Amino acid sequence: MKILIIRLSAIGDTIHSLPVAAAIKRRIPDAHIGWVVEPLSAPLVVDNPAVDEVFVLPRKEWIRKLASPFNWVDVGRQAGQFWGEIRDKKYDVALDLQGLLKSALCAVASGAPKRIGFSHTREGSGLLLTDKADVGNYFAPDKHIVRVNLEIAAYLFRTLGLDPNIKDDEIEFPLPAVPASSEQKMEGLLKGQSNVVVLMPGTTWPSKIWPADKWVKLAKQINTDVQLPMVLAGGPSDKQVNAQIAGELRSGGILVSDITGETSLVDLIALYGKSSLVIGADSGPMHLAAATGKPKVIGVFGSTPFKRLGPLGPQSRSVSLALSCQPCFTQICPLSTNACLEDLSEEEVLKAAKELLELP
Repeated sequence: MKILIIRLSAIGDTIHSLPVAAAIKRRIPDAHIGWVVEPLSAPLVVDNPAVDEVFVLPRKEWIRKLASPFNWVDVGRQAGQFWGEIRDKKYDVALDLQGLLKSALCAVASGAPKRIGFSHTREGSGLLLTDKADVGNYFAPDKHIVRVNLEIAAYLFRTLGLDPNIKDDEIEFPLPAVPASSEQKMEGLLKGQSNVVVLMPGTTWPSKIWPADKWVKLAKQINTDVQLPMVLAGGPSDKQVNAQIAGELRSGGILVSDITGETSLVDLIALYGKSSLVIGADSGPMHLAAATGKPKVIGVFGSTPFKRLGPLGPQSRSVSLALSCQPCFTQICPLSTNACLEDLSEEEVLKAAKELLELP
């Protein structure tokens, strides 16, 4: 059986979709699984043991080119070749794990005769599906998105007469193997240190960003109470803030390695293999840390629902206040206060860290 998974972008969302591929491989070992993904998240599914074939969709590149009419024919040709290649593979089923019009259109373009997605989806995408799994309120804040995604796998299993029940202890996050080059790179960046504490303050939405001064205070307390080497990490857009945090710590005599902007997604997997604890905002790299199953992980949550999006597993914790306005799930605080993060103390995060590390 040939099954095509469609989950296009967003690193965290792709990570939360990986258990679907793992569940299918476990129930249907001879299934051939393909995945349509955009370039940002492609490294997570390329050379992944649960994914047999990857199709990297240059959607944003095509949209950018379409701004000029001179490129329309070329883009049309490229899109035709891309989808033609997938149709030639003759996938039996397409699983839309995104629930948007763009992902449903991908399912149609794939040529798969059976297209399974969520009921009550957005943008009218359900009109393009042949089968819809009823997951209740797709946006329910108290049901983890991994379990919501697995409802699609369960629906598929029912149609095939297989056991649809996926137990919590069966949930796994298959990840690409780490090449020797990434291991060597991390050895160099960490200067041979291991059991490090990784701090990842950066994320995309302003309403998910814990203030820099809170990270400084937390790092100082970790230096005193946890006494493990610290590393600041993140993407290129996090360089300025992380450099500020590192500068304040170093001026106080605290050693911290700042490797912000120097790691790929696969490099991060290598980093987490050398980590005892990762503390991060609600971001793809934080979810990747939890997916590796190696370090303890703490997610610092503001506007987003931690019961739906928090790091999964017994080695993980989510730290959040319980304000009446949480979760608002908006990029900018509607009240212009960011109180859900401004009022979240570093002591609460440190308490969770010490509990996970079993420190007094």
